[in-house]
Amino acid sequence: MNDKLNNSSIDSEDLKKLLEDLKTYLQRNSYKSGYAIAKQKADHYDPLEALKSIKDIEDDKEKIKKAIEVTDYIINYPEIFCFKDIAYTKVSKLWNNISFLYPQNSKKDMIDTHRTVFIKPVKDWVNKSPRAKDYCIECGISVPASFSTGLSWLHDMGVDHKRKYSYFWNFRPDSYLCPLCAFIYSCAPLGFSYADYGNDCVFINNSESIKLLQDDNIGAKGDIDDAVKEENIGRLTYRLISRMVNEQLRQKQKYELSNIQVIMKRQDGRYNINLLSKTHLIVIKECGRELEKLTGIYLTLRNKERLYIFEETLHNLINGYSQYGLINMALRRGFSEGEYAGYVWSLLKVQLASKLYGKGGRAMVTDNMIFAISQAGIRFRGKFENKDKNETQKDSTDNKLRGFAYQLLNALQVGDCSGFLNIATRMYIGMGEPVPNLFIKMINDEETFKSLGYAYVLGLKGTADEYTKDKQKNNGSDKNIKEAQL
Repeated sequence: MNDKLNNSSIDSEDLKKLLEDLKTYLQRNSYKSGYAIAKQKADHYDPLEALKSIKDIEDDKEKIKKAIEVTDYIINYPEIFCFKDIAYTKVSKLWNNISFLYPQNSKKDMIDTHRTVFIKPVKDWVNKSPRAKDYCIECGISVPASFSTGLSWLHDMGVDHKRKYSYFWNFRPDSYLCPLCAFIYSCAPLGFSYADYGNDCVFINNSESIKLLQDDNIGAKGDIDDAVKEENIGRLTYRLISRMVNEQLRQKQKYELSNIQVIMKRQDGRYNINLLSKTHLIVIKECGRELEKLTGIYLTLRNKERLYIFEETLHNLINGYSQYGLINMALRRGFSEGEYAGYVWSLLKVQLASKLYGKGGRAMVTDNMIFAISQAGIRFRGKFENKDKNETQKDSTDNKLRGFAYQLLNALQVGDCSGFLNIATRMYIGMGEPVPNLFIKMINDEETFKSLGYAYVLGLKGTADEYTKDKQKNNGSDKNIKEAQL
């Protein structure tokens, strides 16, 4: 504010607007209680009266001088007014109605109030260490009633013991905190990253190391601000995880197999907790190369919004959803709009890995089977193209192939294995071609049907060249392909 007031090029209109903003800012209730605290320190300057007096000043330079006098007063008491800003914009999002946020304490020194409520009980309790019949709900240590604290002051964490006994067994409250745990909870606002606009905040609990914990939460600040600006806060969790995974892949670091939590405090006051479990981390580790290929790829939806494939893949993985819905959408867009769909190979690999490493998972479909059936799709596309080589029939051939693919995608979408096989068999018979042996394996279970079915359709799309070259490079021969076809 002082920098703007000291600007020599400021005109009367800009000065008027600055003074109105300053007046609005200083008339907030949190600042009014701060003036009372300043008076307790023997400073009887009244900034509100000083602002009123500016109206009677005609010279702009004198107005600016008076306004700077008011702002200097605020700057001279950072322990009051800076703390007030932090308390009501950051701390109050996580806890309230205690310490300096208790209404009766609004005109008391904030530092002294925090010491009295949270620090002094810890010292007294440690020195006495009395035993009692109640226990801390967090650490389990015995705590007497005179030292215990309820959970009602923590948003979305507990209820008021004095008003709502019916929540507890036999109407006897048992959710108490010892002084030390209460003090630790009071420090929770220090760990969260806050949006500059809006009420959203987030904490990434990465237990791998202190450095990664700090780096992840520092980086979260930019993510949450971007999400709020784009009004896409619902996707923030996956954006945060996306950034963490991208950074790990970029630096070629190995994941430690420990859980990572993304804790988000929503505008409605509720906590949203997403867990990146050991299983998720194993899948991410095993599919690191495939996930890296998905970064930067997006689909443009009807409302012109972008659906980022990498973020959507993580969203499906973390919430236990399959990737087949995304695969179906990508292939339909590939056939209808002519968009690139080669990344579907990576989605299939992630889907297979999530089933393999999931609870009770087992490998029903191998990489070689996926490759072999995709080759069958490529060969059948070639038969279509070779049948009608002249230009007049080329459009008709493309439409027939597209219609064939749409029928297969519809059957895959609803899990209709018999319908898929009927459509494909009729088409092969009509072309005078033998039906691939791998089609028989589709009847084993739904997962096998969908993974092989989508791989076949991707082969029909003709976007398997990159995967084919990579597979042949890794295998060095066609032996494994022939085995998969048996």
